[in-house]
Amino acid sequence: MTSAPLSAEALEFALAVAMEAAKKAAHLIDQCIEQRADQPLEIEEKSSSADLVTQYDTMCEEVVLAMLQEKTPTYEIISEETRNDIPMTDGPTWVVDPVDGTTGFVHGSFDCGVSIGLCLNKQPILGVVILPRLGETFHAVVGQGAFRNGKRIHASGCTELTKSIVCTHTAYNRSEASVNSIMDINRELALMRVHAIRSYGSAAMDMCSVACGRLDMYFEVGIQAWDMAAGAIIIREAGGFVHSLDRNDAFDIEAKSMICGSSLALTKVAIELSAKYNYRAAVLES
Repeated sequence: MTSAPLSAEALEFALAVAMEAAKKAAHLIDQCIEQRADQPLEIEEKSSSADLVTQYDTMCEEVVLAMLQEKTPTYEIISEETRNDIPMTDGPTWVVDPVDGTTGFVHGSFDCGVSIGLCLNKQPILGVVILPRLGETFHAVVGQGAFRNGKRIHASGCTELTKSIVCTHTAYNRSEASVNSIMDINRELALMRVHAIRSYGSAAMDMCSVACGRLDMYFEVGIQAWDMAAGAIIIREAGGFVHSLDRNDAFDIEAKSMICGSSLALTKVAIELSAKYNYRAAVLES
């Protein structure tokens, strides 16, 4: 059953709550990276040796969930570590990645942060992403624009592939089919003479980079709802485009694939290359 839009007051309150929760989790991330020489991380593997979780993922999640549950007790919560099997409904739903880019975090890199999105009718309507190592806070509310550190941001508007910077990720699934697929895509992008191809470790960071014009396109298969909920609304409010891998007119937060870009002319190329090299099946089915 479709839910009614949230009031302006409810959205304002939700933004304040998400901001406060994200700041607390980001402080923990920053603190850990600064102190980890004296206190080694406890690292576990999830699906593979490239899919990691640390005690700080859990700590950050506890901080965020406690605040969301206290301040918005009627909202559902989906979160990567302990609430990843909660079904998405049409009601207000927080979608949380307490440490997006755990591999970067483990290695003390800049490509990690906190991502908190709010969905209604399975579509993002509010997002907060904090990248503590970059000192950047991104946020957006539906109909109100997108911001970085309080200043309005816009996607680049780039429509020409040869003038674009494109970002892709190597999936956690390191099967031969999966690796070959993304490498073939990157090879063709290079031959198409894109300005550059980048690969970082945080989906939320890369989506925000598209939103503020640092990147012109980013796409990935194997991505989860908590990776992209906040970033999707930030991109949309910055004038960019976000949609599922197999179509350019809809964004399915449960589809495990996503393309975002400064223009549909660019995302069309990603759709075509993904189909050509069987990207979705290679990652999800192999």
